[in-house]
This record gives sequence, structure tokens and C-alpha cells, in this order.
Amino acid sequence: MTNKHAPPVLTLSDGPIRVSIWENNGANGTYYAVTASRTFRDEEGRLSDATSFVGVDLLRLSELLRSAYSKTSDMRQAAKPTPEQVSSIDEDTAEPSEDFNRQSRRKPRRAPAPR
Repeated sequence: MTNKHAPPVLTLSDGPIRVSIWENNGANGTYYAVTASRTFRDEEGRLSDATSFVGVDLLRLSELLRSAYSKTSDMRQAAKPTPEQVSSIDEDTAEPSEDFNRQSRRKPRRAPAPR
């Protein structure tokens, strides 16, 4: 059986903790997803992966996630069109971005009721 999924574009690790960055393509272009796992040996000595973390893992995990955020930000920035590419878009047919649509659908937050 062959795996149809592409490998992660980047994997960061610190000891048994691993964070993988996956590139995906959607209706609004390329986006990145991140998965985190912890490698351990099961009762029979086989290596296994878990997606739960204990207290001593959390600092490592948070630093790897911080790095993953930075790396995906760099990847998104590198994928943005250049000013020349933007100027070649026909403004009559240009669609608003998904971020714009998402922000315009947000409901305003209300202040909590006084007690």
C-alpha cells in the first residue's frame, strides 16, 4: 500500500517531542497545518507516537510551536504575490480574501453585564 499524502514540508524536534508542518492547498490558496507528537516506547519496547503531553513536555512543545509559527509565517510571506503580480490582477473580477470575509462576518463583542 502506498501513502498518497505528501511528507511534511518541515519537521522540528526536541528530544521525543516533534512538530511537523504540512502544506495544503485550498480554495484560497496555500495554507499550513501543524501537528505535534511525542515518541515513546510501549510496553513491548516498540516506538509509538502520542498526541498527549505531560508537564515536563510542555516547555519543549511550546518552543517548537513558537518556531513552527515563525516558519509558517515566513512561508506565507514568501508565497505572497509580488507588487508586479498584484498590479496584473483585474480588479473587476478580484474576490475579497477569506480573511476579509471572516472578519466582516464576526459579531462585535459585548461588554460583560455589570454585577
